[in-house]
Amino acid sequence: MKKVKQHIAAIGEHTNHSHRFQTLSKEAWLKVSEELRQIEIDVAPAELVHEEHSEVLFLPGVKYKQYQMREVDPFTNELRAVLD
Repeated sequence: MKKVKQHIAAIGEHTNHSHRFQTLSKEAWLKVSEELRQIEIDVAPAELVHEEHSEVLFLPGVKYKQYQMREVDPFTNELRAVLD
């Protein structure tokens, strides 16, 4: 896991908006595992920020696991990733 102050969790394919975690303290770090798509909030709160809604506060000790939303195409009956 790498330690960072800010991490972009997702970028919208159509809107180019992002969901990003940022620390709220100089002492705080985010522990990020790209391969597990997991973020751990270290010693101080962090927030998840997006251009279209209010911030979401995450307390220390929280592990955030990111999943790709999927849907079934009603015409082909195939599973596909949901795009923003």
